Amino acid sequence: MKLHLKILTPLHIGTGMELEPIDYVITDNHYYRVPQKIALEFFQQYKLLNNFTKWIEKTTEEISKLEEKKKSEKGNRDLNQQLSHLRQKFNLLEFSNQNQKSKEFKQFINTHKGVIKIPLNGQVPDKKIREQIKDGTGKPYIPGTSIKGAMRTALMYHWMLIKNPINEIKEIFNQDFSKNERPEKLKVTFANRIENLTFYCGIEKENRVDNSDEKFDLLKLLIVSDGKVIHSENPFIIIRTYLYLRDNTRQKQSPWVEAIAAGNSIEFSIDFNIEFLFALKDKIQNDSITIDGQRQWIGIETKTKEIFNLDLHSLTRDNLQEQKQKVIQHILNVVSTFSQKQMDWNEKWKEKVKLKSQNVEHGLSTETFLKNKLDFSFSQNKKCINLGFASGFTGITEFIYLLGSDELKNAFKQIMEKFGLGDNPQAKKKRQNDIKARKNVQNYIANPDKFPKSKTMYETKEKKIQPLGWLEILTEKPLTNEKRLPNQNTTSPSSESNHHSVQPIKFKPNFYPGKIQQIPAQVIKSGKPNIVKLLIEGIDKDIELPLDGYHSELKVGQYILVKIDDLRKNGELRKISFVKEIK
Repeated sequence: MKLHLKILTPLHIGTGMELEPIDYVITDNHYYRVPQKIALEFFQQYKLLNNFTKWIEKTTEEISKLEEKKKSEKGNRDLNQQLSHLRQKFNLLEFSNQNQKSKEFKQFINTHKGVIKIPLNGQVPDKKIREQIKDGTGKPYIPGTSIKGAMRTALMYHWMLIKNPINEIKEIFNQDFSKNERPEKLKVTFANRIENLTFYCGIEKENRVDNSDEKFDLLKLLIVSDGKVIHSENPFIIIRTYLYLRDNTRQKQSPWVEAIAAGNSIEFSIDFNIEFLFALKDKIQNDSITIDGQRQWIGIETKTKEIFNLDLHSLTRDNLQEQKQKVIQHILNVVSTFSQKQMDWNEKWKEKVKLKSQNVEHGLSTETFLKNKLDFSFSQNKKCINLGFASGFTGITEFIYLLGSDELKNAFKQIMEKFGLGDNPQAKKKRQNDIKARKNVQNYIANPDKFPKSKTMYETKEKKIQPLGWLEILTEKPLTNEKRLPNQNTTSPSSESNHHSVQPIKFKPNFYPGKIQQIPAQVIKSGKPNIVKLLIEGIDKDIELPLDGYHSELKVGQYILVKIDDLRKNGELRKISFVKEIK
């Protein structure tokens, strides 16, 4: 089943790489992502490779010396400024300018197909930029694991509301506290065991039930494809994120990021392996399956009902597709409900922001912000999902559920104190120094109701402060049949204020006795031949065909009209040809 996500606020899913000034170029109010291979292609063309190598060695050596000097002269602002200036100058355009080739280099990156060009809208990055994940052609995409991960969190929340496993969760927390393990390892252990409790069926081992075997993970039945951006030639945006605190201050340590801009549409597929459950159905006895005398899949009937709202005994060969659609719809409803809970929490977080009596600078990296600029209204009356960078505790954990019970809240309080979650970094450092000096130490006392104290967000052109990675779930094709086609340029697809629901046009081909005429299509690959996707409503599978007899290269994303020249009696389309562009 194909679904679409309309991006409401910029979405960043990173590669784990932070781009230095040497990896990109800022010029003419645009950001150019220039891969090293492409840069070397230019320098080789102008016989500058040796000069480039020497320049790299010299600059890195200067940076290294300044960094060493900075360590020995802590607090020297002049050194900080020198280092910052040197790093900013360590870029490809600066080298091209030193070799009198800046004009040629600008022209080169402006026309090279492998260089991503993004308008900056007046904002100029002043530090490293986190890279957005892209496919082999340089287009951004959403890994299916990211979408499925958000669904997993929502389904866990749904299951916990049904089961209310307070004692089981407390047991997991207490059991792990008795072990002297590293905090990082304990965090993983907590997450894995709660996840196993939700999704894993058990297997009988030595007269006990073990639910840690991933072979019995019911969520493996849910299959989610990668999401691809559709109908956009340049979906990117560069944004500066900030850390917004409840004390009404804004800190600058959050990164710049490449992101997919608001207004873009993502297409992906979702499926559910209901055939596997149907094959097991008749083997189930006492909520498990016995194989060679060993009970396996313990809890399968109960968990399938609780997690997916599916009664296994209702499955028949004839209703599998219908039941599959119901499961998928249930999952989407669960995701939507969980997202609304996230937004409710965001509004509560906003209410607790304490206004300062005046706008006072709190140091070089901290400033105040206006509370009334916090905006979470973009998700109203929409089914949403939250993905990617800055989803926070409410998006990737069961934090909201843990706050719903005094018992669990107290257990979570112990977890916060164990790992220092929500602890003030300066207070934490002072405690560590006091321990070394063998002084009396005031232990950290956590408050779950005031956690987390901060949220990573960004500021729109309209000066609204919004969270990242919010998308609307659409079951209809959102941009394929939109009344205002993207190439009419009346509204930029990256406009951050464009949050309206999409109203599709119902394209219907005109049928005539002799032939079919004027089918709308969109170019998905430019070349000889051009490849287009037919835009016909009501078909389950995309029809993608080459344009016959048309030798000029069309622009990817362009809308055209085609006619079908060869339609077989079995309904198979074999040959289409170009009619005209859609202006």
